[in-house]
Amino acid sequence: MRQGHGQWLREQRQARGWGATETARRLRAAARSAGDKLPDNHCLIVMIYRWEDDRSGISERYRLHYCRALGIPPAEFGAREPEPPPAAILPDDTALMLAEAALMLTAALQARGIIPDLTDTRTATDLVARMHAARRELDGSRQ
Repeated sequence: MRQGHGQWLREQRQARGWGATETARRLRAAARSAGDKLPDNHCLIVMIYRWEDDRSGISERYRLHYCRALGIPPAEFGAREPEPPPAAILPDDTALMLAEAALMLTAALQARGIIPDLTDTRTATDLVARMHAARRELDGSRQ
């Protein structure tokens, strides 16, 4: 294992709010889905801490289980930036389809005058000013 994977593994676990026990549970679920059986929890937790402390290397088998548990493709294993939680990750084609749908909906609503065209800086500036005024009015009514 090259230096740095331990820190990366710890960052991934902590970014998701997982303890070692939860990480072991998720690794076990990932292994089960692949038809693999892992050692008992105590042993697995010791291994997790050893990997995170760079005291032992992590095999390809466990790298793949980590990828399944983290919801990332194998090519992203060891990437330096912590990834967002899996719920926030969409396949590229799904994200692109959602972005295109949002653009089409925005264009349709703008064409019907339901929402302003925010590409016009005067409209955008006016909208921001109205939002600030509404916020000040709301804050004043709470006092």
